[in-house]
Amino acid sequence: MELARRQIDQVDTLTQLDAFEARAELLTECQDESRSTSESMDRARREIKNLQAKRDELRRRLHNQPEHSLNELLNFPSNESRDLPRERRCAFLRAKIMQLQSQLQIYNLAGISMNFNNGKRELQVWLNTAIAGKYHESYTVELSDPLGDSMTLCRQSLPPIMPVEDLSCQFLPRDPSSFIWALSEHLNSFVMRREMVQRTENEFENMLLRGIVFNAMYTLIEFSFRFPTKDKDVSMEIRLEFPDLQTQPCKVEVSVKGGRDGDYNREVKKVQQSLLSKPLPEALRHLCLA
Repeated sequence: MELARRQIDQVDTLTQLDAFEARAELLTECQDESRSTSESMDRARREIKNLQAKRDELRRRLHNQPEHSLNELLNFPSNESRDLPRERRCAFLRAKIMQLQSQLQIYNLAGISMNFNNGKRELQVWLNTAIAGKYHESYTVELSDPLGDSMTLCRQSLPPIMPVEDLSCQFLPRDPSSFIWALSEHLNSFVMRREMVQRTENEFENMLLRGIVFNAMYTLIEFSFRFPTKDKDVSMEIRLEFPDLQTQPCKVEVSVKGGRDGDYNREVKKVQQSLLSKPLPEALRHLCLA
């Protein structure tokens, strides 16, 4: 019995020793981890202090010497060592690019869109025509060297009757913006007069005699119109002259055929006044309802 008791005591003692040893190892690991964390914190604190010192130094130099630029504080090359002529040229080109970009929104509202090809140094312009919110055909104009002083017209898809050469001589290369605006105004005026003639032909087909005669720019329009009266043989000979950039005529000539002299003088004056103030289809419609 005594021998068995001694063996049990020895086992208990070894178990306790193992437990003490495991606890000692755990405490050692915790101490090492704590020591490592403390060292990391110390390094972080030193780095923070170093950055704060640099920040305070920069603040001091900026406060004491405000004329120093940020480039000088960071030891960048000074502006004096740069190629000033090249820098000025680049700044000038950047200013021109910004000027063109700032005008894009205004042009878009007028139906003008652009695309700048920096590789070819070409500016491509699309001129869209529209009447009362309805878009019609689009035309293309390409200008070479849009950032230089020798801008020229290199390609275009405009109608042959457009005064392109005259506008080029007038505005290019010194004023390309006015050149584009002038082209857009000519195109839209031309399309509006053309559409006005087509609407008149469609709406008053039965009242037109021999159709409508016009020139290429639709600035001269002539037609015979059956006058809405009991006299079936009475008609009006109408001649309209338009400025290039307007859709209202500047000159109206009206004469009556088939009636006695003086019978329709009052009606002729009314027709002239209506044609000078209203679009052609509306003026004829007003005449028919009178």
